[in-house]
Amino acid sequence: MTNKLFQEYNNTAYKVFEPSLCIKIGEHNPALEWLLGKCHAKEYAYLTAFNPLSEKLEHAENNKRHQQLKHDLRHYQCFEGEACGEDPAWPCERSFLVLGISKENAMALGNQYGQNAIVYGLKDAKPELILLQKITDRFSSYSDVREETIRKWKASLAKSDDLKLIATFNEEVGKGGWGTARADYLHCLRGEIKRRDFDASNVFTLDVYQDGVVHEGFSLRRKVKLENGRLVFIDNGEVVGR
Repeated sequence: MTNKLFQEYNNTAYKVFEPSLCIKIGEHNPALEWLLGKCHAKEYAYLTAFNPLSEKLEHAENNKRHQQLKHDLRHYQCFEGEACGEDPAWPCERSFLVLGISKENAMALGNQYGQNAIVYGLKDAKPELILLQKITDRFSSYSDVREETIRKWKASLAKSDDLKLIATFNEEVGKGGWGTARADYLHCLRGEIKRRDFDASNVFTLDVYQDGVVHEGFSLRRKVKLENGRLVFIDNGEVVGR
């Protein structure tokens, strides 16, 4: 992320539609404090899924990512809004004010959706801009960051022992939302499971497309355990999710 982008983020108006309020970095906001008090929230974040690493996406793709983020935030109290910068050539980005989310979880979601930064704050404190990418003189493309993230995921999963890897798989069972980042992560997880010595055939499926092409699928509908060198289901046949 460049210094120019950093300054633009600092000068952006982070708006909420209802109740109507506008968050500015480093500025006390009575309307926001009132909302936090009313909802008994001690912390908050302002998140978007639009335009990862400030690379403009098509409107339809941005809206799809917005709905995926909304699904990921379903357990939080959220208020829709839009972030509007000073550059009139750059469209406002649909966003969420998220109450009660920790700084760590907010940063994780920001990284998941390829953002340069997020807004985070505590009750009775001024909003902060939290950087997720380093400030450099070079613009890093989304594809560069995506490749580096995939490399780190592969390395991390490779270090896991079998039991930890299976626990990681079980954490993904029944989860909704299929953004690009999650698809990349599951591809890494699938590859690491296939690399291990145990029999993992229960979590792989063979799907035949209409054109006759056979595709190996990866099922996340049931939790498993390792038994006698083989992954077996542990949920008594109950299917989780779709």
